Formats: sequence, C-alpha cells, structure tokens
Amino acid sequence: MKTIFGEPKLRKDGSPGRTVELPPVLTLQTSPLTRPDWIQYSVFDAKGTWLLYRQLEARLVQLDWQQGQDLFTFYKGYWRPFGELLTEMERNGVM
Repeated sequence: MKTIFGEPKLRKDGSPGRTVELPPVLTLQTSPLTRPDWIQYSVFDAKGTWLLYRQLEARLVQLDWQQGQDLFTFYKGYWRPFGELLTEMERNGVM
C-alpha cells in the first residue's frame, strides 16, 4: 500500500525524507488523484482474499477431522466464530 499511495515525509528544510507516510484513507478514497488507484487496489485486495478463501476451503474439505466431518466444518464451527469474537473484543477496546 505504501508503494502505491505512500508519500515521503518532508524534512524540516522541505526536502523529501526517507520515511514514507500514507495519507488518510478518506483522502485516498475521495481525492480525484488517488481514487482510481484506490478502487483498483480495493478490488484487487477483495478478489485476492476471495480466491485465497476458496483455495483454503477446497483443501480443508479434503482433510478429515472427526466423525466423518472435514476440517472446513471445524473451521466454520470453531475458528471463524473465535476470530469474530476477537474482532469484537478489539472493537470494544478489550485488547
């Protein structure tokens, strides 16, 4: 993300420094200069996540867990709810 949207932090003398900073997300989403790249980046990220999910699902379905169930069933029943719980805890400031 820094490669696409990063801007060098300016030194005290006004010259660009080595540190790269990201503009606020709202700026990336709404600026006419960055909006097309932001949309492309977002779509690429969502598509990549979806393809990864489908690959992992296909692999987990092939692995036995217990009592005739597969590891994808285990993931849906335990790991995904646990991840949602951790996300909710973080959102509420517990972590």
